[in-house]
Amino acid sequence: SYSFCTLLVLSLKMAQFPTMPAFDSDRVWGPPKNDDGLGFDIPYQSFVKGDKLARIAEWIPDPSKRGRGRGGRYGAAWEYMDEDEKNWTTADYTKSAPKRGFRPRSRVMGRGQAGRGGLHARKGGRGGVGGLKTKKKADHRDPGYRRKDIHRSASTEVKQTWNLLNTINIPDLTKVSEQRPHPIPATEVLATNGSLFAYNELFDGANPKKPYDICQMNMCVDNSALTDSEDIRKIAIEKHKAGEPGIKMYATDMVLATLMSSTKSVNSWDVIIERTGNSYFLSSRPESSVGKWAVDESAHEPPPIEEPANATAEQQCNTMGKLMNELTLLNMNFSQQILNKRAPVSKGAHVPKRPAPKPENQPEGKTQANVVYKYNQWVLPGDITLVARTHFDGVVGKKPKPFRGFALLDHHGTAWKQKLPDSQGAVLGSEVQNNCCRILKQVACCLLSGSEVMKLGFISRKKSTSVNSHSLVHIKTEEPKKFLTSFNNINYTSLWNVLIKILEEVIKVKTEDKSQSFVLMKDPNKSVLKLYDTSHDVSSDESDSDDDDDSDSSDEETESSDE
Repeated sequence: SYSFCTLLVLSLKMAQFPTMPAFDSDRVWGPPKNDDGLGFDIPYQSFVKGDKLARIAEWIPDPSKRGRGRGGRYGAAWEYMDEDEKNWTTADYTKSAPKRGFRPRSRVMGRGQAGRGGLHARKGGRGGVGGLKTKKKADHRDPGYRRKDIHRSASTEVKQTWNLLNTINIPDLTKVSEQRPHPIPATEVLATNGSLFAYNELFDGANPKKPYDICQMNMCVDNSALTDSEDIRKIAIEKHKAGEPGIKMYATDMVLATLMSSTKSVNSWDVIIERTGNSYFLSSRPESSVGKWAVDESAHEPPPIEEPANATAEQQCNTMGKLMNELTLLNMNFSQQILNKRAPVSKGAHVPKRPAPKPENQPEGKTQANVVYKYNQWVLPGDITLVARTHFDGVVGKKPKPFRGFALLDHHGTAWKQKLPDSQGAVLGSEVQNNCCRILKQVACCLLSGSEVMKLGFISRKKSTSVNSHSLVHIKTEEPKKFLTSFNNINYTSLWNVLIKILEEVIKVKTEDKSQSFVLMKDPNKSVLKLYDTSHDVSSDESDSDDDDDSDSSDEETESSDE
């Protein structure tokens, strides 16, 4: 072994390093460019002293950047190029692929989990209700944004004799609660009638393996105009005789729920308003969409309005109008079938005082539905008294609570049978996302009638083309006020504030005529509500009918004279 000193002496004898000349310059760093006295083939680059140190210190060549300045190949690659300082950087900002780790995934998602469509999750999954809270782009955009290529027609024909009185921007209605919030008005029950039955708890066991067939009930709910309602006429006459001050407004729960949910509406609808002095009557036409339930109104691909050319059997029964009629009839059959008709309820606070009168426009072959009609009254700001005809389907629980039953339709026939009941949160989340306006309208109907429970029936077609054959595969129970928290920036107070704002816009239109008719219509392709004066249209129709009567009478007189 050699000592340290011996190794040091040997290394000094073997290595001969010539001394390099030193150059002093006030202009550049390092040796000059043209110098033949170095004796070494060492690549170098001269830099101006005004350059950045980061640019000077970049000595690592990158073979991928050939011919682009100092990052290219040996020699010419380090040739100085006057590049833009904004495009030059020494840091690497390219995104690397995320590392995928093992994460267990539960098949059943609970209410509070942030899984795939959990109902009350903070970050909802694909189509989940929680996703409505976080995906602001999909929830706060204009309702017609994703459907600009679909041209919808108005719910009723706008005649030339109609006079446009006022327009209400729907996006402005969402800001009413923040600008001028009103408290929730107290509810006063004026009258009740109908028949009361309890909920049949056997239907809670419905599942895809043990479904229940939906039967045709041939029943109907009183959807007659308020001016034809016996109870509304009686209440209006009593208030007129009592000389109560202020403005009186009368409406149905479907009309009020439509106005409350107008911030989420996409399809066109119209409400008929008749004014007599200080009294306003709000109702809907018999075939109007106000009294029906739409399907996939806010979906990415809503149902077509008309049948496409060379349509298949499934496409023929899945147009927007046919699906709306199918779900409306299905909702009536479901809400009546889940009642226990063998044991009517005769005691309790919710028992009606008398049977319901027969509607004047009841269709032939149908009977009155077993529901309880409640005539509620609210006192609103601005000295406005609102009276509404509402109803609930029955009572549920040991401590009876009024409930409403609503049907959810799977028109594909197989989707829910595979997902329920394990993925009921995801199914309900996608249903709310595709039918936001309809679900919000149903919740509003429950709150107006005082229903404390919602029975949501997941109903599927037996076949994709069987519009008259359905199966109940699952029932989910919800509380309306808690279920309302699933919607972003919507609560019971905001629903009332939207309704009050719309009613104030209707009332502020003052004319000299004591009797007047209006139509409040949702624009089919814009987020706007339009208020039309249709009094001239009614008067012209009456004059035309009078002229026809006069012409008929004159013809009869001429015929008699000829005889």
